[in-house]
Amino acid sequence: MALGPSGLSQRRAAALAATYDSLELRITEISEQENLARIRPDLDGNAIMELLGLEPGPDVGRAWRFLKDLRLERGPLDRDEAEAALREWWNGQG
Repeated sequence: MALGPSGLSQRRAAALAATYDSLELRITEISEQENLARIRPDLDGNAIMELLGLEPGPDVGRAWRFLKDLRLERGPLDRDEAEAALREWWNGQG
């Protein structure tokens, strides 16, 4: 069975629609990832070092990532809440 011009056009239109849908989904995913990357923890590296008595190094980075994950999970915290959560996490690191 041969496809006429309208059958070919319908297939092309369907393929283009699927491609556009895929592109729109990918754009949405990238946008969401970029928004998440902009989120900063409630305390910066200097505050973390001061609070935990640390020198610059990998422990500061781990603490920063903990606070960033906490913010993603619970939303913004006030300074006292962030400090308490950080101390509790740090004490559990053993």
